[in-house]
Amino acid sequence: MEYRILGPLEVEVEGPPLTVKGRKPRALLALLLLHRNEPVPPDVLIDDLWGESAPATAANTLQVYVSQVRKIVSDRLITEGGSYRLRVEPDELDAERFERMIEEGSSALNRRAYREAAELLRDALALWRGPALADLRYDQFAQGEITRLEELRLAATENRIEAELGLGRQDHVVGELEALIAENPLRERLRGLLMLALYRSGRQADALDAYRAARQALVDELGLEPGPELRELEQAILRQDESLSRRPLPASNVPVPVSTMVGRRRELDELTSALRDGTRVLTLTGPGGSGKTRLGVEVANALAEDFSDGAFFVALDAIRDEALLLPAIAHELGVRDSGERPLRESLSERLAGRRALVLLDNFEQLVDAAPVLTQVLETVPGLTFLVTSRAALRVSGEQEYPVDPLDLTDAVALFVERAQSADPRFRLTDENRAAVEEICARLDYLPLALELAAARTKLLPPEAMLALLDERLQLLSRGARDLPERHRALRDTIAWSYDLLGADEKQLFARLGAFGGGFTLESAVAVCNASLDGIATLIDESLVERDGQRMRMLETIREYALEQLAEDEDAEGVRRRHAERFLRIAEAEPGAEQAAWLAELDAERDNLRSALSWTLDSGEHGLALRLASALWEFWWVRGHLSEGRSWLDEALARAADEPADLRARALHAAASLATRQGDYERAATLSEESLALWEELGDSGGTARALLSLGTVAAEQADHERAIELSERAAELYQESGDRRGHALAVSNLGGIALERGEYEKASALSEEAYGLFATLEDSEGMALALVNQGFAALSEHRPDRALELLREALRRLAELEFKDVIGYCFEGLAAVLVLTRHPEEAARLLGAAEALRESLGVELAPAEQATHAETVGAVQAGLGEERFNAAWRQGRELALDEAIAYALEEEGARVRR
Repeated sequence: MEYRILGPLEVEVEGPPLTVKGRKPRALLALLLLHRNEPVPPDVLIDDLWGESAPATAANTLQVYVSQVRKIVSDRLITEGGSYRLRVEPDELDAERFERMIEEGSSALNRRAYREAAELLRDALALWRGPALADLRYDQFAQGEITRLEELRLAATENRIEAELGLGRQDHVVGELEALIAENPLRERLRGLLMLALYRSGRQADALDAYRAARQALVDELGLEPGPELRELEQAILRQDESLSRRPLPASNVPVPVSTMVGRRRELDELTSALRDGTRVLTLTGPGGSGKTRLGVEVANALAEDFSDGAFFVALDAIRDEALLLPAIAHELGVRDSGERPLRESLSERLAGRRALVLLDNFEQLVDAAPVLTQVLETVPGLTFLVTSRAALRVSGEQEYPVDPLDLTDAVALFVERAQSADPRFRLTDENRAAVEEICARLDYLPLALELAAARTKLLPPEAMLALLDERLQLLSRGARDLPERHRALRDTIAWSYDLLGADEKQLFARLGAFGGGFTLESAVAVCNASLDGIATLIDESLVERDGQRMRMLETIREYALEQLAEDEDAEGVRRRHAERFLRIAEAEPGAEQAAWLAELDAERDNLRSALSWTLDSGEHGLALRLASALWEFWWVRGHLSEGRSWLDEALARAADEPADLRARALHAAASLATRQGDYERAATLSEESLALWEELGDSGGTARALLSLGTVAAEQADHERAIELSERAAELYQESGDRRGHALAVSNLGGIALERGEYEKASALSEEAYGLFATLEDSEGMALALVNQGFAALSEHRPDRALELLREALRRLAELEFKDVIGYCFEGLAAVLVLTRHPEEAARLLGAAEALRESLGVELAPAEQATHAETVGAVQAGLGEERFNAAWRQGRELALDEAIAYALEEEGARVRR
């Protein structure tokens, strides 16, 4: 059954839509729909249908109309005590679906998930078939609902247009906005959206004209000046405020819990009020398991509309090194560390002029690094930190908010809800209420402790659970006196859950504590010899939780697991197997699966850090060298350059006595990252040390690797003769040693050097040869880099069609690998092609996208790239003029990366039609 009032009234019952015959019967059905699922007395219906002109036979006539409606809706129309009630199930009425969808769309818009918002709002607006209740638009009873629905429709349209603007589709919405303003000339939000769309389309003068037209209309019709938002927008356009055109931050990533939060209404109100009132560091403190994270997530989601640039969740539970605090924050905000300037500066610049909320979860192990938050806040006035920690940060401007346990009512409600999740048959009864309340009291009303206990209800009724819990708590009360009372209650609850496991599950639980940041089933098997049954038991007992395709422990539970692991006679073996597991992943030859390999390392980043820390702290320096050396390409591609150099430097410093071949590999890895950061002096020193070790070992492949690294440094410094000599020697040695990938890299480097020297035919031939060598290895990264060199060679030879083909193929491969560093270089090449093919506006957009990408990575153009860039920019500016160039440049900067890639890959006709 489907009812439709967003247009003429219709009913659909397993077939084509039905129209109720007769105006009064239609009006009756509409009235019942407006009062759906509630009894409506006949006198109310008569009054709405006839008003003061009701005939004497109105009651009998109403019954006739009721019979006519029943022929369509059947037993959905019920008579109750002389009143009529129309039963309508959820989503059967199009207006209800519309309101649900626009609420979801608005929520997505507030999270800055523009694509999701645009799709939801388009689908919602598509439900409309004309004016609401079109065939009853003159009936008095319908006027209020018609007005309400039409207002919702217009607001949804405004939200949809805002989402379109967020996606960079300003050119598409200008005409629509002008038509809407003609119909609603006094609506300031429409006026503001038009001004923004015109500005982002490079039409600053038109945007200012739109403001003047808005002001004139408001003054003439209402005698009022525009509101503060519209006036501020005009000023921002006049000063060309960067906040109007800069690329947006990533979509908000705050989790949306699947279960309801029980209680905490007072806390939620107080916390949201504090943040709305200007508190910039708000720390939720309390023992583990008190519900700090869940409360913080609820606060962040509740404030989605207050922070226009989004809310972001940064998990710190697996991070112990204070130096990784800023990189963790920067990663979630889409800022990469180039090493060319302090990461704090890059972060502050990216957030300048933004209004964003950052939720830092589990800060307690990093409190000594807290002052860095204040340093960031001083340079970003619109940034707010919401922190969860077992201890206050004690920084300037911090407001501490202790998170107390639940009260008795909420504690019982949480226990019952979670118990019913474990056993749907569970009910709170007069017989078991006292036991449940006593369990809550014994557990100090701590949410995590209650959830762990409730998970046992499928095996133990509350009375039996209480007896066992009493026994356990009495036993544990003899120890752990140094812990706060509430922390002891949680720890004891975890211990109680642990004690009820079988011996195999206890061992598995302890050994899974070795994983930081979660784990896959395959890793659990490799490190802990896990079984499916064992994992399932731990999930059932709420000691492990699913996280998509992975599994994880809450940090409080993991702490207890680590205590048990310390007592395991094979603890060091577990740690070693953990490190060796991730070493195997890092050392894998990905071949054609390079994108999947990089994605796997992304997911295991916390485990990789944990493994590196253990190898260094436990004296397993050889393992440390191997693991850090295996990860350098991952760190390079993903932009974690400073972190990678830090791990490599520490491993090399501690591993002076390790075998020469391991040190030589690590020296090469460190040199490669130093080169990418432009630290050429350090890179040359490291490469020379590596070369000396390889030559001492008589390892021709390693010698070639060091020579090629030195050749790369020379090429970056424009010492082409030395670069060629070193790279040619490397190529010969690689070939002699049978290292096909190394040989391909050397040939590719020689192609790049030839390109820089202006030897375009040679560059093309060498790069084509390198491509063929990489292709036999199914090395997508190498193939992409060779294609880029070929593309630039073809461009320099004024073969734009060939250059376009090569650079597009390179871009497709780079996009799959998410190799952002080189994607920006590819954009530069494609922009130069567009200049040659007389499409300067499209070229300017790609140049803007390339600049935005470099800024997000914190990298600059390499010296060899700067001349081509300057030449391209000069040609585009000459073709467009300053104003049009700046407008198109801004449009390119506003494109999200996936949109910029799609734009670069579009055929000419499609791109021009944008």
